[in-house]
Amino acid sequence: MRFARIRSQIIFYYLALLVISMLTSGIMYQRMNESFTEEKVGEVSLQTLNAINSGIESLLDSTNNYSQMILSNNTVQEVLGSKSDDRDNGFLTHKLEVALSDLMLAEPSISSIYLFDNNGRKFAIDLQSSKPLRTDRMEFTEWYSKVVALDGKAIWRKNAGGIFNITKEIQQEPQFISLIRIVNDMNTSKKIGVLILNITIADLKKSYERSLNANKPDLMIETGHETLLGFSRPELRAYPSSTSIGVSPGQSKIEHINNQSYLISSLVSTDRGWKFTSAQPLGEWESPYKQFNLVFILIMLFNFICIFMGSIWISRLITTPILHMLRSMKRVEQGEFKPVHYVAKTDELNQFRDRYNNMISTIEQALIREKEEQKTIRKLELGILQQQIKPHFLYNTLEAAGYLALSGDHQESYHVISELASFYRRTLSKGNDVVTLDEEIKIIQHYLNIQNIRYPDIFTSNIYVTQEARNVRIPKLTLQPLVENALYHGIRPMGQCGKILIFAQIQGDQMKLIVEDDGIGMEENLTREMESEPFVLRESSFGLRGTLMRLKLYYGPEMKCHMTSAPGEGTRIELNLPLMEGENHGTETDQSDYSG
Repeated sequence: MRFARIRSQIIFYYLALLVISMLTSGIMYQRMNESFTEEKVGEVSLQTLNAINSGIESLLDSTNNYSQMILSNNTVQEVLGSKSDDRDNGFLTHKLEVALSDLMLAEPSISSIYLFDNNGRKFAIDLQSSKPLRTDRMEFTEWYSKVVALDGKAIWRKNAGGIFNITKEIQQEPQFISLIRIVNDMNTSKKIGVLILNITIADLKKSYERSLNANKPDLMIETGHETLLGFSRPELRAYPSSTSIGVSPGQSKIEHINNQSYLISSLVSTDRGWKFTSAQPLGEWESPYKQFNLVFILIMLFNFICIFMGSIWISRLITTPILHMLRSMKRVEQGEFKPVHYVAKTDELNQFRDRYNNMISTIEQALIREKEEQKTIRKLELGILQQQIKPHFLYNTLEAAGYLALSGDHQESYHVISELASFYRRTLSKGNDVVTLDEEIKIIQHYLNIQNIRYPDIFTSNIYVTQEARNVRIPKLTLQPLVENALYHGIRPMGQCGKILIFAQIQGDQMKLIVEDDGIGMEENLTREMESEPFVLRESSFGLRGTLMRLKLYYGPEMKCHMTSAPGEGTRIELNLPLMEGENHGTETDQSDYSG
């Protein structure tokens, strides 16, 4: 399975994090932008409604003031206050129509004026055509009692509250809103008639459209009694009132109607309590944060470029030292142990370099030591072979046997040759390098028997081995060189009979071996040298040093050697050998006595 390079992975992960971060930031910014835009556009929409309300209020106030001019007009007071017979006079009727025409010219927003006396007689000036009435009795209309109760104050109704009988032809004319109020006599304050002033919806829209920008909202005006002006869009006509849309006065909200988003705003007039509701497609609004959006996109693009270039730089910063390490590792595979030389920008990589250099230096030193140990092992193997053959020992023993034969002591001669044969048979051990302690003791016994024949009355020997130690396996010729050292370097130079003690027992997870003599001993510095520098081979002491070296190589640092000696006080060598796995760790104390 092939994996991507670490540099490519670093760049990939940085780009992945960058994309995730940009997407998350973009989504969060979009939602915040939508929220801020909705809030800002809602504020603008409410300001627009305030402007619409101001324009309409101005028109309604102007119309109300104009109606008061009509009520106080002398001709109107004279005609409506005259007797019924006098009103039938064509002159008065004409006089009133002329007065109304003059008054109408003063207010271009008024489309028609209708006056009714108490008997229901109509006097009208209409820019279109005079509209017929549904009834001659004003008191039958739904608004009459309310107008009378207001005692001169005006009310507003759409299409005069339905008093006019609007035919199909008239329905084609513009719709209107009507100001309705009673006419009181200026002298007696008694009701003498009813005044209706009509303003077309088109003129009503003109009162506020001049103050709006190009984005004109769809508008609904509610008086609390009826809807004066409804939405013009077909999809919005399904909402007969602002409450069906669910927007509260003084607030704005986004509504999704027929798969289109609308900004709905509502406002209540403080003067009349009319409710203004505007609806405008959200797409028609230009975002107030358009420039911020552009800046945000530029910032995101700049961050993308910076982070992308930064990821490449960081990947090089990390991977360049690692590539140096890889090249060095390839050289190590070829046997070239050269340290890496680079200076990284991070402490971790510098520590990695130092640890790596230390490691290859350690490996190189270990290989050098391994080579030296192999040389030493080969030299030891040669020494062991020489110890096994011992040509001088063989020659001397055979000479001693020959001398005994010539002297007629055939039995002793045979005994020497038999011991020599047994010694070499056990020493060679069919090429085995490891033997039991029992086998090692028997080799020593053959050796000591031969030396007793060669050097009678020079030494005595005592061998004590515990029963559980007999089957412990140890390297061959572990004790024999120590015994030989005790005989040749400890007892023989003394010139008198000496003792050699050999002791072996198990203590815990180790076996203790002791070879002790009461010979001439040695200087303390020599014992320290032997303990501390067993790997320094010398021809003069190959047997003892070689044995200690072999044991160190075989058992490792767990093998311990302690030597005690002083001039004239003999020498004691104590070996502590770790038991091998599966060997007896008992604590038996029965001893086998091999004394000779």
